[in-house]
Amino acid sequence: MDLIPVTKDGEYIEVNPVALAETLALGWVQCEKQADASPKRMTVAEVREALTEKGIPFDLNGRKADLVALLDSAVEAPAVDA
Repeated sequence: MDLIPVTKDGEYIEVNPVALAETLALGWVQCEKQADASPKRMTVAEVREALTEKGIPFDLNGRKADLVALLDSAVEAPAVDA
């Protein structure tokens, strides 16, 4: 069974088709499926690339867990307008 992708207020989830009507009634909107970009599923090279793209300094010899933690904290931190 394929899950149905939905989004609401910038959040993305995939729901069981049986629960789709109830989910839509709660304000979720059906959308295109997104690739899983979870840092935990990325390779070390992908995590380093994402950190570089965001301008986040990191230790080139850092462990994957440490790099993922850096990236997670950057994703969770609210953007500040300058």
